[in-house]
Amino acid sequence: MGAGSLLVLALALQLWPAASGPAASSVAKAGRLETVLPVRLGSGGARDEPIAATEEMKKAVGELLNFNDGIYRIYQLSEARVSVYIAWWEPGRMSPRLVAGHTPDVCWPGNGWLRDNAAERRLGALREELSATGFAEGEVRVFRMQNKPEYVVFWHKVGDRMLSYHTGYAPPWWAWLDEMWRGGLNLRKEQLFVRISSDTPLETIWPQAEMAPLRQALLALGLGMAAKPAR
Repeated sequence: MGAGSLLVLALALQLWPAASGPAASSVAKAGRLETVLPVRLGSGGARDEPIAATEEMKKAVGELLNFNDGIYRIYQLSEARVSVYIAWWEPGRMSPRLVAGHTPDVCWPGNGWLRDNAAERRLGALREELSATGFAEGEVRVFRMQNKPEYVVFWHKVGDRMLSYHTGYAPPWWAWLDEMWRGGLNLRKEQLFVRISSDTPLETIWPQAEMAPLRQALLALGLGMAAKPAR
């Protein structure tokens, strides 16, 4: 298929009326993110930081992520620190491909972090804990800076599907076609990006009782197994 045909196809899919309106927003139903997240976990404290301080936004120089709601909250547990970054876009606000360009895979290395692929191969226990607590499969990562590890899990939800390009890096050149194919005729869907990170292996703290309020809040936002994997 030539470039001209691809352009015509793209325009046709963009302009064709959607078969149905966007589904009810789990985020809109839950409320503003700052009130949905727990104010503390266990007996530890918490603080909100500017979203501009996240690794994702440090890399977004000159580009506005244009989210409708966002929060960056850092919790201190009894034996660990847990950072939570969430951004939400209403339908039609932002291209999923552009949002995917600011995942930890892309932004963290650009800010001095090194991805530890060897450590990631040992993260089966975290995947099991996520599944056991009712969560959709997330992208699990380990990054290091000056030999200090940071353990990460993130989700990018578009409509009712979890998005992944399966490349581990920036979206590939064909991402816009993949985006149209998976989006069908209704490309205007809400998006939710959630990133949890800690200085402690997440599989050791995820099932703990003091994490329960955070798990419940994230499930209320739509990260449960009912979310469909991207095709």
